Amino acid sequence: MSAIKNVTSAEAKKLLDTKKDILVIDVRSGGEYLGGHIPGAVHMPVPEMAKKASELKAQTNKPVLVYCASGGRSPRAAMLLDKLEFTNVYHLASGISSWPYEIEA
Repeated sequence: MSAIKNVTSAEAKKLLDTKKDILVIDVRSGGEYLGGHIPGAVHMPVPEMAKKASELKAQTNKPVLVYCASGGRSPRAAMLLDKLEFTNVYHLASGISSWPYEIEA
């Protein structure tokens, strides 16, 4: 059974406000990340996630929110996290392009 839940920007914001231990992963390119990202997000493109599988596996009990620019790249990341047995994977379905809240650079 998949642990992946697609969420809207409003739902993601609520998660960030209520789950203080949430891991936020931005899978976009380095330039995109530096141009602005959700506060507290770590930069980890999908190929890098595969290389850091053992490091990620140590955090499977944490909720995780994954996103890209518009929802095209992040589903692969969400599926990888699901395979690593994360139990609460949240996918920002429309990406940061629909994020109306604060970002940091």
